[in-house]
Amino acid sequence: MESILLVVVAVVFYYLYKSFQDYWKNPYVPGKNSDDSPSDFVEDIYKPETFGDKVRASEYGAIIALVAKVAQADGKVCELEGELIDNIIEDLAREHIRSVDEARIELRAIFEHEKMIKDNSDALAIEFASHTRGEYKKRIKVVELLLNLAYVDGMLSPQEEEIIIDIAAYLEITNDDFNKIYDDFKAFFTKEHQGTRAEIPLSEAYHRLGIPEDSSPEVIKSRYRELVKKYHPDILQGKGLDANFIESATKKLQEINAAYERIKQSLNTL
Repeated sequence: MESILLVVVAVVFYYLYKSFQDYWKNPYVPGKNSDDSPSDFVEDIYKPETFGDKVRASEYGAIIALVAKVAQADGKVCELEGELIDNIIEDLAREHIRSVDEARIELRAIFEHEKMIKDNSDALAIEFASHTRGEYKKRIKVVELLLNLAYVDGMLSPQEEEIIIDIAAYLEITNDDFNKIYDDFKAFFTKEHQGTRAEIPLSEAYHRLGIPEDSSPEVIKSRYRELVKKYHPDILQGKGLDANFIESATKKLQEINAAYERIKQSLNTL
């Protein structure tokens, strides 16, 4: 009995020895040893994300996508709105310190892409909400930014209003907080239309921009862009519910834009 057991053990040992010897001579390499290897499948699964993929999946990609939804809602983008969007993209791009230029390109691509897509603002709001759990003030700041962008041409269209209300709901902004922001913007622009936006003297327009009256069109436009960049709402501060928000951001931008439009009207060349 013992001799039979020894023979069995010897056979098993010999088989294992031969198997390992074959492996050492021909180790298995995925994609090399077999025609039906899963190498292509593995490559697809573990394909590295591109920089563009990372930007799109980030909090900043979600923000610029929401901006695009509001910008395209009424079917037009005024010059001041365009300048604000450029500055928002610049602010967000600078969060990617090592790849600012690439981030700027990718964020612009996201904006242009989302401008062409309708009926996905809910999904984008949910996406941004997933990035900002526990950051209620940041959500407030985004709603303020969207209202500022929508109102910058002097009025809030029904389409813009509907999108912003939906976004605020998905961001779980309380009724009290949303109504406060909404009412502040509405009150400001109602006042503007009641006389504050009356045409200003040409000399005052140049004074507001801080340039001489004989400035060239290039200087005027450059100064306008500089001031819009200086006073545009800074979304990345994340303060939220700032009591001076209308005064510090919207009112100043409206004054700058009114002066620029007055000068444009007089020159008819910008």
